[in-house]
Amino acid sequence: MKQNLLFRKIGIFLFVLCLLISNLGYSQKKITGKVSDKDTNEGLPGTTVQIKGQSKGTSTDVNGNYSLEAKSEDVLVFSSIGYNSKEITVGNQTVINLALEADSRALSEVIVTGYGQQSKRDITGAVATVNMSWQYQPQI
Repeated sequence: MKQNLLFRKIGIFLFVLCLLISNLGYSQKKITGKVSDKDTNEGLPGTTVQIKGQSKGTSTDVNGNYSLEAKSEDVLVFSSIGYNSKEITVGNQTVINLALEADSRALSEVIVTGYGQQSKRDITGAVATVNMSWQYQPQI
């Protein structure tokens, strides 16, 4: 009788131990770090840090710092406009600092114009003109 009770206790202990060990690999840990420009070594604000294959992610603050919960087997994808993206496997790291390289091809593709004048010969693409002299006249 005592022997059966001892075997049950050992069996329960081994079962709980196996659960804890198997869960250890899947536990999430806090990953922190800084993303910076490789040439200037300044922090890159607004850089996206995302877990590959998931919608879970974050972006860097004004100094390029980030914090994210991830598993050891997760791959982090770092991307920012005008820079080459990088992928890093988390592994046993808890701090991942990264320097992104500028992508000269992407920099020439990003053009934002809020206002101003340009001649038609310099523009490729669609152009819209708004006549500001028109005024709304209500029907009475």
